[in-house]
Amino acid sequence: MSVFVFLKKIDVILVAASILLVAVGLLAIYSITQGKPSQVEFTKQAVFLVIGVIGMAMVAYVDFRVLNHTQIIFFLYIASSILLAAVFFLGTEIRGVSQWFRWGPLSLQPVEF
Repeated sequence: MSVFVFLKKIDVILVAASILLVAVGLLAIYSITQGKPSQVEFTKQAVFLVIGVIGMAMVAYVDFRVLNHTQIIFFLYIASSILLAAVFFLGTEIRGVSQWFRWGPLSLQPVEF
């Protein structure tokens, strides 16, 4: 599929609403952290925004009919089940509950998948 054909199929209203929500969220975080010496939270959210937009574009470009194959669905089911089971043994305890994997500054909650 050509990039131009792909861009013509994008829902402009959905993209505009998403950009507006992200801008309001980043503005709120920036205004909260403005007087502080470090704006780590704002920078972290901006980096994750870029990563999310790249991931969104990659997922949107893939034809969804690929997921119609039983082997792919079964693999995704098994992988998420393994992650959910592994969090009980390898997860970090936060507020008395072991629900997160932590790798340095990054954390992942498998239930999100």
